[in-house]
Amino acid sequence: MISRCRSRFLQSGTWSVFSWNRDVDWRADGWGWGVPHFSAIAGDLTTAAATLAQKTASTKVRFVGAGAIGVSAIWTLLKLVKPVASGLASAMAASRARKAGKADTLPITERDIPIGMVGLVTLACMLPIGWLLGYFATQAASARISQRSSLAASRTSC
Repeated sequence: MISRCRSRFLQSGTWSVFSWNRDVDWRADGWGWGVPHFSAIAGDLTTAAATLAQKTASTKVRFVGAGAIGVSAIWTLLKLVKPVASGLASAMAASRARKAGKADTLPITERDIPIGMVGLVTLACMLPIGWLLGYFATQAASARISQRSSLAASRTSC
């Protein structure tokens, strides 16, 4: 079943295929393997099957999926270290050649925006993003504090 949140993206064939495949994978791996496996390991014979299955899916199988996503993210970042480092080294070498007055000897692929300018634009973009993240974090923290204080006040007034 496709959630309402994703239904507006179904106009794109790529999204609908991706969404359907992800849902099928979750059902096949999560409910087909994960829930029976982790439920059997639990060895709980007193809980109803549906309750045990829901509890297992929400406490065990979900974290296996999150772990797989985390591992793939770290794997991707590690795979990108070498190409990014070589690109930065090439850009710095081109910058040095440009400063030495040998810009006309650079290959056409190295005649790009100077790396210093790229760094400045990146910094200029990161400053508002950092401010926005800090703003969201403080708003969430203050909302959590006010929620806790109002919850404590409602408990004491009863």
